[in-house]
Amino acid sequence: MFPITFYALLCGLVGLFSPRFGRWYGRLMFGAVLGVFAATAMPHVRALAGL
Repeated sequence: MFPITFYALLCGLVGLFSPRFGRWYGRLMFGAVLGVFAATAMPHVRALAGL
C-alpha cells in the first residue's frame, strides 16, 4: 500500500505543477525528474517510516 500512496502523491504533484511548465517538453522533463527522484527516494522514505 505504501508504494501506491507514495506514487499517487507524486503524480498529484505533477498534475498540480505541470501546467506551469508550458509546453509538452517542459512537462515531460518535470515528470521525468520527479520520477527519478521518486524511484531513488522511496526506499529511503520507506525505511525512515519503518515500513
